[in-house]
Amino acid sequence: FLPIRDEQAASFALFRILQDSVNTQVFGIDDWNYFAGLDKELLSRFRVVVPDSYEEGNDPEAMERFRTAYLTEFRTLPTIYAQQGYDLMRFLLHSYARHMPAPAVADVMRRAAPFRGLSQNFYFAGAQDNQSVQLFEWRQGRRHRIKK
Repeated sequence: FLPIRDEQAASFALFRILQDSVNTQVFGIDDWNYFAGLDKELLSRFRVVVPDSYEEGNDPEAMERFRTAYLTEFRTLPTIYAQQGYDLMRFLLHSYARHMPAPAVADVMRRAAPFRGLSQNFYFAGAQDNQSVQLFEWRQGRRHRIKK
């Protein structure tokens, strides 16, 4: 597991593993999904697995409307954190409407039904952390979703 948030450091770590002839599978973090400079051959060689909160199959037209509105308002494209914040607020507003009164936000989150956001889905199932996560593995120069 390489919890590295810097692209150059992640590249160096992968090359170092290659130089040391270590035969292993590498687990990265979601930031790696946005690193343009990581060597796809190395990612595939080590069958790198990364989580990604973006849910394929969510409404691409709604996401495009969000991106356009964000760009108009802030003159830059939204980061993953802006997308997640937007989805989280929609989830909480939707869930509060169904679970009021609630003593705390955490109670609302645990009681809430699965929620499909623009970029991320939410389901807490009585837990403190979001249980909706996807894993992708690099093979043959591409990311492949690991099926359940």
